[in-house]
Parts: sequence; C-alpha cells; structure tokens
Amino acid sequence: MPLGAVTARRPRIADRHNLGPRFADRHNLGPRFADGHNLGRNDLINALGAVDERLRRDNVRGEVYIFGGAAMVVGYHSRDATHDVNSIREPHGAVLHAAHAVSREQNLPQSWLNEQGSVWLPPGQKRVGAVAFEGRGIRVIRADPDVMLAMKVAAFRTSDHPDSSWLAEHLKLSDPDKIIELTERMLREPLNEDKRLRVRTMFPSVESELRAPKRGFEHEL
Repeated sequence: MPLGAVTARRPRIADRHNLGPRFADRHNLGPRFADGHNLGRNDLINALGAVDERLRRDNVRGEVYIFGGAAMVVGYHSRDATHDVNSIREPHGAVLHAAHAVSREQNLPQSWLNEQGSVWLPPGQKRVGAVAFEGRGIRVIRADPDVMLAMKVAAFRTSDHPDSSWLAEHLKLSDPDKIIELTERMLREPLNEDKRLRVRTMFPSVESELRAPKRGFEHEL
C-alpha cells in the first residue's frame, strides 16, 4: 500500500501519511474552494480517507478509479493541486453517498468526486493501474500513463499541455507521431487533422514545458 499500512487504530489520514500542514496553505493556492477552489494532495488524501472510513463503518468495500488532475496529484505527484476528482466508482451509490457526506463535513463542493471526465476515457478501457491509496473501505487506483496521455491529447485543452508533456516524458515519447499512434490506438479511432497538427506543433517543446514554472490548472480533466 503506497501511502502506508492500515493500522487497527486509525489516526488522522494526513498525520498517518506525514503530509504536514494543509497543502493549499503551504503552497499559497488561494481560497480553498470558493471561486476557483483548489484541492492539494493533503486535501485529497483527507477526503478519500474520510470516504474510506465511512465505507468501512458500513461494511462496504469500494473502488475508485481516478484519472485527470487528481491522478496527476495523488498518483504521479507531478503537480500540486487540482479542482476535483474525475473518477469511476464502485459500488456507485455507496461511494457517492459517502462522498456527499464528506463534502458536507469538510466544506468541499458536492461534486468534488465526480464522473464528468469519463467521456474522455478510451472505449472498453479496463480499470487497471497502480494503487494510489488503500484503506479498509476503499481502494483508489490511478489510470496508467498511456491512458492518461491519450485522454489529455483527445481533450487537447491548453491547460492540459503541462500534464501531457510530463506524461510524454514519463513514457519516454518525444516523437509526435508516436504520441499520435499511441492516442489513436487507445481511442480506437484516428485523430482529426487539426489535432494531429496541434500534437506535432506542441510536442517538440516537451523539455521546455517541463522546465517552465508550474502554474494554475483551470478547466483541466
């Protein structure tokens, strides 16, 4: 379990994982949730830990498959914050009920755990990947990097470019044609000519993107 073993007596999640002061405060991410909220790693682990505890008390074993910004923050540690958790969850009703309760307890948006980004998931994609968090009530799996890159390229929003660059570097892909090939293989359909051109324009600058200072991620997956 990457974030530490579960013990019989469960201390506060952030303390158990030695995450220190609230992440958003330490990194000056501004207002916590109102008017452009940010969820730092500490916030995400605390919220997922609270869902885990509620499911454990209800004797439910849940699974949450995360992708988009939350996977970059919690699964890959490649950036500091996101706005929400794009996911697919099972059992849907039980996890959703727990997430809504946690949103009230922790002053989170009700939609902090949502399925809005699932439209970009490759068709027929199995929910496999490394375990990002595991407790006694929930397991959180982050999408594999090839899936993440294909989703980012398919959406191709400006705010996705730093994540796309990081994922391409992680996969050791520097040839735009290889990135197009991977994306089309994952999506099972060709990219249109506009997206192909944009990929070829963007990815020669992978190294410069990675060296650039980190910035906000508005409207990301």
